[in-house]
Amino acid sequence: MSNYTVRDNFKDIFGVYFLESLSFEGDYDMPVVGNFDDISVIDYIALYSDTSEYNKTENTCLAFYQYDHVFDGIHGLYNSIIYQDEERLNKFRERFKGVKYIVAPDYSLFGDFPNALQIFNIYKSRVCMCWLIANTKAKILPNVRWTFPFTFEYCFDGIMKGSNIAIGVLGQIRDKENKKMFLDGLKVAIDRIEPKRILVYGFVTESNFNELFGYAKSKGIKIIIPHSKIDRYKKEDTIYGSR
Repeated sequence: MSNYTVRDNFKDIFGVYFLESLSFEGDYDMPVVGNFDDISVIDYIALYSDTSEYNKTENTCLAFYQYDHVFDGIHGLYNSIIYQDEERLNKFRERFKGVKYIVAPDYSLFGDFPNALQIFNIYKSRVCMCWLIANTKAKILPNVRWTFPFTFEYCFDGIMKGSNIAIGVLGQIRDKENKKMFLDGLKVAIDRIEPKRILVYGFVTESNFNELFGYAKSKGIKIIIPHSKIDRYKKEDTIYGSR
């Protein structure tokens, strides 16, 4: 896609100005993104709202694994990009100054969301990632999220083959049905993206590591599980570090 234009007498409220610098992929035209850095050194994940933790360690990574209202909305990053709100965008530039690693925003997907909304939320994450790449000095990781198999048609589009990816498992494996959905999607993500490394936020233990990431390990993928604010809730056999 190219040559994006808005009629001269219309105000650009679609972010068309920003699309000119992007490449797109797939039937749903997802922006192309990727990360090929060595992220094995990431040892802590700070949440978006916890600004005091952005530099908790030398290799802290900022992530958006919170309810959407915490980081999105009228004055959120996506709307600020789309409406060219430079005052707000400068505040985001200042907020992320000095952060070494950032996971692209994790907009919610729910199985009972209309399909159009799920597609849009993935698109929003990709657009924000492109802006973060262009406007911060941080290394930005694609966030991967899916629900039912029909989301596989688009949820991995735009992520370059071999790219590192980030996933959140918190709340994704709490029962048999959710765990199956998670494992099915992760296998497809691995087969399509062929990531070199996967950054994980959530509860991973010695007892469930092989069930969750055995397939990834069989493909030679490094799994990176940093510390985070939720450490206080983790079990004794919780895993940290790279495997």
